[in-house]
Amino acid sequence: MKANSPTPDGIMPTEGSGAENDKDLDIIFGDFISQITGLSRNLCRRRWQENPPPQPDRNVDWCALGIVDIEPDINDYKYFQDGIGLTVGFHETLSLLVSFYGPNATLNAMNLRIGLTLSQNRIILSEHGMAFMNATNPIRFPELINRLFLPRTDITLKIRRHEKRIYPIKSAVSSDGVITTEYVKQSFTTENIK
Repeated sequence: MKANSPTPDGIMPTEGSGAENDKDLDIIFGDFISQITGLSRNLCRRRWQENPPPQPDRNVDWCALGIVDIEPDINDYKYFQDGIGLTVGFHETLSLLVSFYGPNATLNAMNLRIGLTLSQNRIILSEHGMAFMNATNPIRFPELINRLFLPRTDITLKIRRHEKRIYPIKSAVSSDGVITTEYVKQSFTTENIK
């Protein structure tokens, strides 16, 4: 296997990221949802945790959240930056599933949905390079736990974000070569072209 290098046979590792991922992204969304709904921050929980905390009492309002789908755009863009390399940028749509539990599950889902219509409630997203697109209708989905139904309402938020990756590929500053055709053989250099 050849070492990573900017050659036709080299594989270019990614050297940077434009936005948070995984756990950090869930923390941002947990803060965001807590502030809009008024739920305590410790009751806006990551959907999947290595060591999940105990489930709150059935009379307590809380929510579980997590990214369930990431849909990248087909097109990307690329540009060179001096001293940095090749930057590849793209946009993607995140699907954030939020499940509200407790006696006010549907009310909290609606509060989130309506709260997102206010621009000042979306500032935390824009600070992290994201924008709210839309929300699904709340879906009532009670869960049977210990022979009792626990109220649950799900809502999915569509969030857009800009991502970028940086590759250590340098722009060609100069080049030399020969163009050969059936009738002409011409040498060239780009070193002094401005």
